[in-house]
Amino acid sequence: MTKLILHNSSNALTSTKSLLKITDLILKNKTAVAQTEDPFWFEKLIQWADENNIDHSIIPRDKASLLALTKLDLCDKQLISLPESIGNLHNLTELWCYSNQLTRLPDSIGDLYNLTSLSCWGNQLTSLPDSIGNLHNLTVLDCGRNQLTSLPDWICNLHNLRELYCYDNQLTSLPESIGNLHNLTVLGCSRNQLTSLPESIGDLHNLTELYCHDNQLTSLPDSIGDLHNLTELYCNNNQLTSLPDSIGNLHNLTELYCYDNQSTSLPDSIDNLHNLIVLSCYGNQLTSLPESIGNLHNLTGLDCGSNQLTSLPDWICNLHNLTKLGCYSNQLTSLPDSIGDLHNLTELACHDNQLTSLPESIGNLHNLTMLWCYINQLTSLPDSIGNLHNLAGLDCRSNQLTSLPDSISNLPKLRISR
Repeated sequence: MTKLILHNSSNALTSTKSLLKITDLILKNKTAVAQTEDPFWFEKLIQWADENNIDHSIIPRDKASLLALTKLDLCDKQLISLPESIGNLHNLTELWCYSNQLTRLPDSIGDLYNLTSLSCWGNQLTSLPDSIGNLHNLTVLDCGRNQLTSLPDWICNLHNLRELYCYDNQLTSLPESIGNLHNLTVLGCSRNQLTSLPESIGDLHNLTELYCHDNQLTSLPDSIGDLHNLTELYCNNNQLTSLPDSIGNLHNLTELYCYDNQSTSLPDSIDNLHNLIVLSCYGNQLTSLPESIGNLHNLTGLDCGSNQLTSLPDWICNLHNLTKLGCYSNQLTSLPDSIGDLHNLTELACHDNQLTSLPESIGNLHNLTMLWCYINQLTSLPDSIGNLHNLAGLDCRSNQLTSLPDSISNLPKLRISR
């Protein structure tokens, strides 16, 4: 028993000595850091400010005021660099250096541990320093309009990030680790060269706005249906041939922009988007609209122009809240009589089709202010058009009209293009 106690005491003593060595090493390292910190950082920062004509109101020339800064606005100053000494401004919460000519950010930026907003868009950055991954309080990062070819994996360390903007770069992909940004509410990755979005994007359960337009996407991941808080989705100007059925799970979606793609149909699950108010699907290859769209009773804007539609379905009359309807540049030969039931409609664009007539029911659209029906084959306009007392503009050029109905005299404020 005595030997066992002595043995344990010896082990404890050895462990204690090891811990003391480690502690001593840490203290020595801290001392070394303190000793190597540039004692002339203040003078260098002031010299840089003077050389770049930075006003005293932006960078105070006394040390106390400088260290007290919480916001630093260096935007649009034709700067080509930021000094390393900027990392000593530990009270900064907002740093704006956008619209300059910066090719890099200083590594010391990672020492600004109170920073919540970093805006460096509109420069010539080809990469971001790894030290930004240390900015655990960062909530907004805008690095758009640069020359970034990738986002680093350390992006996942920014657990408090709520808004990430990396638009207008040269990104070909987003890292899988982006799915770890669980507090993210806005992701703007438009106007890059993305061919796909990572499946992990479905883990961004707090995301409310996703801007992935103007890329080279051929599909959206099924996991996008897990973004239950999403209200706005911009996936236009890509190469999408379809939308995933899971999109019907986005019950909070209010705006869906999927125009200028290569889709031949819309999923039936779209009828689950009961909060949708804007659906813009023009510039695709749609030959018909799913009947389920007729269940979207909150829809106020529907743009299905520049497709290959040969008719508008009768269920269009179910969209009682519709104020704007665009069905231009299709292959329509007629409009349904039920269109007259859209009593809240203010704008109707049915130009560039093959219409030979407009239905008499169009006279029931008492809130209509603009009617575009040019480039068709109309030989006459219905007399009921005289009932549209709120009509301010009528464009009926490039048809086969020889006259206008007498009832149009009831509309003295109407401007006519013919």
